[in-house]
Amino acid sequence: MLVSCAPAVLVPNPPAKQSDAPAKPPDAARQSAARPSRESSDQVNELDFAIALVDTEEIASEPIDTIAAAGHASGAAPVNITTGGKIRMTRSTIRVAIFPDVSRIVVYSVGKVKVVDGARKKQPVTRGRIEIQASSRTDGEAIVNHKAFSLPCTLVSKDSYNFFEIQRLSYRGGIIIDRASSNRLHVINCLAVEAYLRGVVPHEMGPRPIEEIEALKAQAIAARTYAYRKMLARETAAYDVVATVADQVYRGVNSENRISDRAIRQTRGLVMVYGGQLIHGYYHSTCGGKTANIEDAWKKTPAPYLVSRDDVDESGRAWCSISKYYIWDESWRTRQLSTFINRFSRESGVPIEGSLLGMKIALRYQCGRIGALQVRTTKGDYTLSGDKIRFVLRRNHQDYPILRSANFDIVSTGSSTISITGRGYGHGVGMCQMGAIGRARAGQTCTDILKAYYTGIDIAPVAAGDATNVSRQSVKRR
Repeated sequence: MLVSCAPAVLVPNPPAKQSDAPAKPPDAARQSAARPSRESSDQVNELDFAIALVDTEEIASEPIDTIAAAGHASGAAPVNITTGGKIRMTRSTIRVAIFPDVSRIVVYSVGKVKVVDGARKKQPVTRGRIEIQASSRTDGEAIVNHKAFSLPCTLVSKDSYNFFEIQRLSYRGGIIIDRASSNRLHVINCLAVEAYLRGVVPHEMGPRPIEEIEALKAQAIAARTYAYRKMLARETAAYDVVATVADQVYRGVNSENRISDRAIRQTRGLVMVYGGQLIHGYYHSTCGGKTANIEDAWKKTPAPYLVSRDDVDESGRAWCSISKYYIWDESWRTRQLSTFINRFSRESGVPIEGSLLGMKIALRYQCGRIGALQVRTTKGDYTLSGDKIRFVLRRNHQDYPILRSANFDIVSTGSSTISITGRGYGHGVGMCQMGAIGRARAGQTCTDILKAYYTGIDIAPVAAGDATNVSRQSVKRR
């Protein structure tokens, strides 16, 4: 039986030991995930990044049955709808790479912890400061407080209220240490999916008032769907997701917020399905009034639930027009943009050489985004296509962030300056987060919101494995 996301009586998660105030935004080094501060009560406090959920893994374009068969090497059944109307998963713990590829890390714990290593050896570790580093002598070992443990190994606390503190952030669950490469380690937070979402939803949609909880509930379901889909695709890998905008922004306990916690509880275990299978729950900041087909944004197989949709109200006003990035402009000195194009086109795999002479839109998709941009240089003509355009036309700001959207017009192009004006923020595929907020303000439910962005989907509960035995996850692949 498929269900809606109307409020239900649910057993709440243990209360977080922090105030209701949201965590401070990331520092300048992580500005792609930062948000502007609220300047007035009418301005929306929204996320400020364009790269979210750009899925570069080719496996993500494969049919779900193929992914499941590859991921469940242990012989477990692939995900499916059971007779009880639930999505069947083998586990409900997610492995989040919080500090991938490091040589050393220091973890703090108030409560006592033990280490369970790849040889199933258990040893107590005193509370307080725990220093972990890659072994310089044995490639498959880590040194934890001067003791050698085979990899992967997990730091486990019996106290469910105990947090692990790493670089001023707090994490629930356990900490897996796994091999990254010679003398390098992955530091992975393993915890229940529902607890993981508590550190995701406030960052992905920003702190929202109770009046907009339906948007947060839609975000919780989309983020949960994305997480479970990644868990299937990466079942035999060291971790399921990273904690940055490459997957979903996750900042642990520090991010948790009373209103988003309520949204997660009220949608506990709910995911989106199409034809009895988990969907790809892509989302973005601001669509600009129309979402994009997945095959137009990326070179991926078309999906019937990720198709271009008008995102306007009855008056024709875009639901996401509340966004400060609904309309934007960008300009460069021609020589400066030429340097950007030369550099970032190489990094994007479509090298463009020569000095920039001009740009021309050669193809525009029905959703308004550019399908082909012709770039003319002293070395010849080149063509950029789809969402890759954003990765080459970098903005003139610190760290050179990618262009906000591929939906733009060229205002002027000359020997000295080039200017464009555009609309929207992000790839445009799936749910428009600012549109979801606009819809919630108008009284729409999370079901209304999700079905407006994901064509023909249903919402179903997950039936997953036991989430309590975190220590098993570190040795699952061995």
